[in-house]
Amino acid sequence: MSALTNFIKIIGRHPLTSIFDLSLAAFTMSGAVALALAYDLEAMWSDMTPRERHLCGEEIVGLAVLLGVCVTIFIWRRLLEDRQDRARWQRTDAELQEQRFLAKIDPLTGLANRREFLRTLEDCIAADTAASVLLLDLNGFKQINDTYGHAVGDDVLKAVAGRFSEAARSDDVVARLGGDEFSVLVRDLSDQHQVRQIGRRFAKVLAEPILVDGHQHSVGVAVGIANWPDDGATAAALLKKADAAMYHAKRSTAYAMSFFDGNAPRLEDVGRVLSQNAR
Repeated sequence: MSALTNFIKIIGRHPLTSIFDLSLAAFTMSGAVALALAYDLEAMWSDMTPRERHLCGEEIVGLAVLLGVCVTIFIWRRLLEDRQDRARWQRTDAELQEQRFLAKIDPLTGLANRREFLRTLEDCIAADTAASVLLLDLNGFKQINDTYGHAVGDDVLKAVAGRFSEAARSDDVVARLGGDEFSVLVRDLSDQHQVRQIGRRFAKVLAEPILVDGHQHSVGVAVGIANWPDDGATAAALLKKADAAMYHAKRSTAYAMSFFDGNAPRLEDVGRVLSQNAR
C-alpha cells in the first residue's frame, strides 16, 4: 500500500489510469493492423483472388469509425487529465504561497513575526545597508489584560499594531515579537537624530487612549534603539543591545526612549518631550 501511495504522489495519478492510457493508445495504433491481418488471413483460407482481398467501402468506413472513436476517447481523456493537472498544480501553488505568507506574519495583528523580522534584519546586514532596531514594549498592558480579559487585551494589541503601522515609513518593517513587545526595523537611514525622531513618533501614536467596547484603555511604551554596525555586528547582538536599551527606558517613565551613546545608554523622557511640543 505504501508503494502505491508513493507512486500516486510522484506520478500524480493511479497506476491503473496510466495502464489504461497505454492500453488505449496501443489499441488505437494496432486496431488497423489487427483488422487488416484478419482480412488477409481470411483471404488466405478462402477462394478469394488477390483482387477480391481488398477492403470494400463499408469495411473501410467501419474501420475509420472505430479508429476515430478510439482516438477521440484517447484525446478527450488526455485533455481532461491535463486540465485536472493544471487545476491541481494551481491549487498547490496557491496553497504554498499562502503558507509562505502565513509563515511570515503574526496571526493576531497581521504584522511581521519574529522570524520574518530577523530574516529582514539579517538581509540588511548582509547587504551592508544602514539599519536601526527599535524595540517597543507596552507599559500598562498587563493590567488591562488581567482586568478585562484576553479578548479585550487582543483588541488592544490589534489597535496598537494599527497605530504603529500608520506611524511607519514605507521602508520600515513593523513586527510583533510576542506578547506586548513590538519591533521596528528602520532601513537606509544613517542619521541617528532622524532615527530618534521616528522613535518619538511611535511613542506619540499611543498618547491617545484606545477605545475597545466603549471603554478607554491607556498604554505607554518604552522604546529601545540600537544601530548597526555601531551597537552590534550581528542581528542577535543588535537585538540584545536594543533589548537592554528598552529595559533601561522601561524602568523610567511610561513614555521613555533609550539609545546607546558609545557603551552607555542615554535616556529620553518622551512623554515630557511630547508635552513640551504640545504647548
